[in-house]
Amino acid sequence: MPFVHLHNHSEFSMLDGIAPIKKIAGRIRELGMPAYALTDHGVMYGAIPFYKACNDAGIKPIIGCEVYVAARRLTDRDPQLDRHSFHLTLLAKNLTGYRNLMKLVSLAHCEGMFYKPRVDFESLSLHAEGLICLSGCLNGPVSHTFLNSGEEAATALVERYASVFGGDYYIELQRHGIEEEDRVREYLLDIAKRKGIRPVATNDCHYIHKEDARAHDIALCIGTKTLIENEDRLRYNSPEYYIKSREEMAGLFRGREDALQSGEIARLHGPDGKVRRGLRRLDTGGRRERQDGVVVLRPRADVALAVHVVVPIGRIAGQAAEHLRAQRQHQARHPFVTHTRGQEARKGGLLTAPPPLYITHWQLTTDP
Repeated sequence: MPFVHLHNHSEFSMLDGIAPIKKIAGRIRELGMPAYALTDHGVMYGAIPFYKACNDAGIKPIIGCEVYVAARRLTDRDPQLDRHSFHLTLLAKNLTGYRNLMKLVSLAHCEGMFYKPRVDFESLSLHAEGLICLSGCLNGPVSHTFLNSGEEAATALVERYASVFGGDYYIELQRHGIEEEDRVREYLLDIAKRKGIRPVATNDCHYIHKEDARAHDIALCIGTKTLIENEDRLRYNSPEYYIKSREEMAGLFRGREDALQSGEIARLHGPDGKVRRGLRRLDTGGRRERQDGVVVLRPRADVALAVHVVVPIGRIAGQAAEHLRAQRQHQARHPFVTHTRGQEARKGGLLTAPPPLYITHWQLTTDP
């Protein structure tokens, strides 16, 4: 079964990932890989262009997100206790999982924002259906806890996440030449064996080629407002966060071929036909209707919140919200007046000028 990268970032991991989506698709096609996952930091802005680029390249897109998990609850905002958040890799394996992933990302932005958009264990438990969960990188809940609090606390977390995600929970292994990874990997392999949890190797790709590491380091400096010569700044300790070939990954995990069977995950899971048709509908903006001069977007209410997160139209969504508020205020002042877009209406001697655009529904659909 061919190896597939399941933990990857694009240019939509702002000032951290620097891989353009179209170039990602081209590189994966060059390497002969059948699928690829996109797991940007805390967002799904890249889902639509990623889906389109993979389709054009004949690659199966796996839509995911590396979510931030709050140290306590997502509503807790103590600067000392809650500034740090863990990283957790989530992948949608079907339509239900895709919807739940949108809900989680939207919830993180709308209710869990504190330095980062955060979910918590409770929200993960409520929206776990249809999602594949990898235990994460060095900053994942399990690895970080093992390194800072010991094996017992880390094992308790493994059991907790496994109880929620069941057979869709995997122990994530990485190898970038970092000492801490070597320390935690022995524990991860041991706990995976003892608990009967399948391991999966990932490379946490942030750029396309190894020689892109310098450009990535510069992007980190811009994002953290530091100088490149500053020795105390955030940096990646190796140039290994690029899209590796299957042969390179096999060399890193020699003797652990079971961890290289990510192609089996990609074959069994990932977007099905319904999700693909839904993404095409999202790409065209859903159904647009005009009723008496009023522009109405009419998809489904159960994913309405995700419009701010899934599609890169934050400015448009904000404008829509402003127009909606203006419409409600206008209707409250003049409940008997009706008018059409861009026109003035006179009724009972009262002249009113409505906002230039009315949007009464701003929602997305994932159904065909």
